[in-house]
Amino acid sequence: MKIPVDLNRLKEVLNRIEQELSPLEPDVRFKILFTCEEILTNLVRHADFGNRLPEVTLALELADQQEVQLTCSDNGAPFDIRAFPDPQLDRRIEERRLGGLGIYLLKKYAKHIDYSSKQGCNILRITL
Repeated sequence: MKIPVDLNRLKEVLNRIEQELSPLEPDVRFKILFTCEEILTNLVRHADFGNRLPEVTLALELADQQEVQLTCSDNGAPFDIRAFPDPQLDRRIEERRLGGLGIYLLKKYAKHIDYSSKQGCNILRITL
């Protein structure tokens, strides 16, 4: 599905995804929705599309009732979430770098994360 790069339309997109996931167990649905929301929110808020018209697509492939592969592609600047540093949870909140907790949780939920960037297209594959 093509995703509008617009924070105001994100809830609409997530509602549509949630409807498609209705047959799944609640805990599996939660992990998928959380991951989708984190990826899409970060793309809308932080992705650098330069002077290009933003293009974002999201695909969900259900392997079974307990596993799903999520593929997100975009034409923004390369960003590999696997390399994003984890928050320093052992430090006091005031001493921590701002942000990054969502990506940290996404990495914890994921069974596998793969990322590639070729010819101006980023592809993020996450198995949950």
